Amino acid sequence: QTQATSSSQLTAFEGPTNRGDNYASRIRGYICVPQTGSYVFWIAGDDAAELYLSADDNPSNKIRIASLLSWTNYREWTKFASQKSAAITLTAGKKYYIEAIQKQGGGGDNLSVQWQLPGGTVESPLPGKYLSPYSTSAINLSLKTSSVQVITAAATAITADETVKTGLFIYPNPVAEQGTVEFALPDAGQTNIVLYDMKGGLISRLYDGVTAANTTIRLKLNAGNLQNGTYLIYLTSGKTRLTKKLLVQK
Repeated sequence: QTQATSSSQLTAFEGPTNRGDNYASRIRGYICVPQTGSYVFWIAGDDAAELYLSADDNPSNKIRIASLLSWTNYREWTKFASQKSAAITLTAGKKYYIEAIQKQGGGGDNLSVQWQLPGGTVESPLPGKYLSPYSTSAINLSLKTSSVQVITAAATAITADETVKTGLFIYPNPVAEQGTVEFALPDAGQTNIVLYDMKGGLISRLYDGVTAANTTIRLKLNAGNLQNGTYLIYLTSGKTRLTKKLLVQK
């Protein structure tokens, strides 16, 4: 497999135009649709391009839904019948892996994807608000539309006179009423921590903020309104993905 020479995050399902000659590009990530129903996708590109969609968030289950063997102009959606997918039923709240591949020879180049929503509205290109970045360490969790409870107090940062141990920790575990979530990361950056049940339902957003490198952060966890059982605490920060099981026993 050829190593990528560059990568970036996009704000819509569309690559830059006129980048150069003799290269290949790939746009991939996850899509979460706003409503359950039938969706139609189109792909445009130069020179050749293919669009894949999985039945879930696993890339191994992807199938080709649209393609073109020769070039189209920028956002030219109707040059070939193969550019348009069949109607595909997708479920709100479920995450689907999606991928577009482009192969460029010479001359102009482009890659774009648009879609049609169940009500007939066409969005061109597919907006980034329905997309999330691809992660090789992503866990199979689908956000449910249940209400979110905030069950943590303010975070405490500790740096002085302590040996910083990087990672994600929970104590006590099992927890009955009050517990602590503690984490420290080797790199600074935007950090998010969420609590899920084992069915993938979002229980709480525990933390959302910028953290300094090698700084211990402690969160007070109130488990009093959680039922007995097993939960997952999932931390994301840049390329870091950490997961811990939380046991609630009262």
